[in-house]
Amino acid sequence: MKRSKIVIWIILGIIFIYSGFSKAINVFSFSQTILSFNELLGLSVFYRCGEVLAILICMVECLLPLLSLRRVNRSYVVWSYPIILGFFTSITYVNNTSLYGGIESCGCFGEIIHLSPAVSFYKSMGLLVLSLLLLFFHLMESRNGRTPLFPTIKLDCYVIMAIMTSIVPPLFSYLFMERLPHVLYVILFLSIIVIGMFLCLKYIMDINTNKSQRCYIEV
Repeated sequence: MKRSKIVIWIILGIIFIYSGFSKAINVFSFSQTILSFNELLGLSVFYRCGEVLAILICMVECLLPLLSLRRVNRSYVVWSYPIILGFFTSITYVNNTSLYGGIESCGCFGEIIHLSPAVSFYKSMGLLVLSLLLLFFHLMESRNGRTPLFPTIKLDCYVIMAIMTSIVPPLFSYLFMERLPHVLYVILFLSIIVIGMFLCLKYIMDINTNKSQRCYIEV
């Protein structure tokens, strides 16, 4: 079971963080995809919030894998994955079964990889199954007293760092994508991601060697 958990964590983590950053590189294009889904689902109330939703979705998709790098944060992530993937599976199912043909590309990986409605739905459903399996493992461990079911929320230094690493790329895209030359923009965007990921990994390594200050605020 332990090896299966590790494999699932890795699969979900890689797909989520790649999905988040690939959409974040062009939040304007992703916001148009969100508006298309809003029209498909009849959610006109979010029509003026496309760019805000694009930034938030990119941030959440990048944040969850970063939080899961630490065992203490995984109890939050293990509940978040099924909720998010359940929502994605629902809207991709509606898109795949739409009588009017649905949206040609789901925008799951931004403009980098285009998936058909059917492939997008089966991808989301497969990831949902993996997330539910991961949640099952968590419930079994909680039942045996090996891990708390709902741990105390801690806003510590690493969580703040992970939030910054997740929110800065989409914000950078929103502010500078149309103002900088394309090559310079891509270089700076990728540099921000690399620096943020490096700092997060370094912090975790420092924690494991007891070199990092463990400051936190209990909420």
